[in-house]
This record gives sequence, structure tokens and C-alpha cells, in this order.
Amino acid sequence: MDAELISLVRDIVVGVSALVVAIIAFLGLRTWRKELTGKAKFDIARNVMLLGLKLKAHFEWARNPFTYSTEYIGRSRQENEPPNVSQVLDEWYARGSRLKPLQEDLVKIQEASWEAKILLSKDAGKRVSEAYIVQEARRIFQFVF
Repeated sequence: MDAELISLVRDIVVGVSALVVAIIAFLGLRTWRKELTGKAKFDIARNVMLLGLKLKAHFEWARNPFTYSTEYIGRSRQENEPPNVSQVLDEWYARGSRLKPLQEDLVKIQEASWEAKILLSKDAGKRVSEAYIVQEARRIFQFVF
């Protein structure tokens, strides 16, 4: 009887310990999943904020009323170009060059909104793509182009 009792107690202890280990493993995996989700949300938020700040800086630079001579160095000039035409074309070239970083920023923000929509929710992606900065930049690009 002692051998049967010890065997029964041992089987119960092994069963209970297996159940405890399974519960602890489940809780650990759930915690790990929450941590990964939180880290993904933080990374997306940081990326969107960084892109927004870059877009704002590039937008302010594009609206700068002063044009510097270094901005139109790469422009190819026509032969016998009058000075007044040259000045207008230099301004046009410089303003167009300032818009290129804005276009790249808009593409990156659109990609970030897709990422937010996939990883977070459809509402999060919508909020990123409908941000004031994006709408303002789109309005400017529609006016320019």
C-alpha cells in the first residue's frame, strides 16, 4: 500500500507540476506578445513623429523666400541666355529642387500609414494618412503641379 500511495502521490505531483508549467508558459508567451506589440506601436509612433518633423522642416525650407546661389549650380544653361530669363529659370530650378525632399517625405509617410494600418488598426493608418501635415503638403503640391 505504501508503494501504491507513493506512486499515486508522485503521479499527482507530476501532473500538477506539468499543469503549472503549462500555465506559466502560456502567461509568459502572452506577456512576450504584449511586449512585442507595444514595441511595434512605439516604433511606428516614433517613425511617424520623425517623418512629420522632417516634413515640417522640408516644408518650411521650401517656403523660404530667399534663394541662395548654391541652389541652382546644377542647372544646365542655354547658350546666349538673357540674364532676366536666367534669373527666372534659376529660381524655378531652386524651387523645384526644394520640393524633391517633400515628395520623398510624403511617400515615406504614406508607407508609415500602411504599416500602422497593418500592425495597429485601420483607424490608426487612416489617422496617419489624414494628418494635418500630409493634407497641407498635398494642397501645396496640387497648387504647384
